[in-house]
Amino acid sequence: SVLRARGAAYADFDKDGKLDFVVQNIHRYQDSTHFELYRNASSEVGNWIGFRLIGVQSNRDAFGAHVRLVQNGVSTIAEVDGGSSHASQNSSIIHFGLGSATQVDSVIVTFPSGIQRTFSDLNVNQVLEVVEDITIGVSSNYLGDLRFVYEDGIPTIISSVSQFATIKLLDVTGRSVLRTRKQLVLGQNPLQDISTLPVGVYLLEVSRQNDRQVFRIVVSR
Repeated sequence: SVLRARGAAYADFDKDGKLDFVVQNIHRYQDSTHFELYRNASSEVGNWIGFRLIGVQSNRDAFGAHVRLVQNGVSTIAEVDGGSSHASQNSSIIHFGLGSATQVDSVIVTFPSGIQRTFSDLNVNQVLEVVEDITIGVSSNYLGDLRFVYEDGIPTIISSVSQFATIKLLDVTGRSVLRTRKQLVLGQNPLQDISTLPVGVYLLEVSRQNDRQVFRIVVSR
């Protein structure tokens, strides 16, 4: 039968470090379609590294972000994009083939917001998750010096002064999952256990009047 390809995308479907390929085909009749997966079964494969980006201030899928990898003085740049072919999208995991290299010299991840994260001396043959870092907030004399730790599912605010503050926990869509008014004492101020929340990135906002600080929390299992 006659097949007409209408969409194509690549991804590491079997998670073996080798990119596979899928094609959408249309038969003679437009409503008759099927997909074909071309699995990369090559026995000769070099080293590789992948990056899964998570936007916080930027869009959640980090579309438009750039990953610059430097190896032996040579730079390679890849972008997270939202499409590849007709009605198709490649995997959002940025994949670099490294040949015989056993370590990556440096990587610079630039999110659409302009926020950058830099890494060096990375081990190969793994996918690294990179979350956009927006832990830099706005502080003032009202808030004093606030620090933050997250251990065993309990967020803890460390305050240098005693003060009332509004505390909000937001998910990446901006929806409030926790809001409270709390008297912060000098030293450690543990909040409630959030380890049962869905896995993902959250923002903890501490504010008083027009002054605030924002901290990033990653809930994982």
